[in-house]
Amino acid sequence: SNNDITGGNSGSGVFNGNGELIGIAFDGNWEAMSGDIAFEPELQRTISVDIRYVLWTIDTFAGAGHLVEEMTVVERVPKAANKADIAPVPLEAPPAKGNMVPQD
Repeated sequence: SNNDITGGNSGSGVFNGNGELIGIAFDGNWEAMSGDIAFEPELQRTISVDIRYVLWTIDTFAGAGHLVEEMTVVERVPKAANKADIAPVPLEAPPAKGNMVPQD
């Protein structure tokens, strides 16, 4: 994406225009290194990881589906909704299938 990040932003949430969490910042391209001095929108990029992949990895490869089950997310809410009326809902995740073993 063309998000402007700097050193130390790895792991920060990436949100879309509706304020929905869509990923986490992973890194910036080489051209982004000058971002602390001047932003160059035609060159600088943020490398992100899709949040669905992060949750899937936690569940499937780390065998930590219980952590995903403990997390709560808020479903998309109409803009006119009162924040006090928003209740967290458990994230539905597929059950862990166990650890994968590399094939020879």
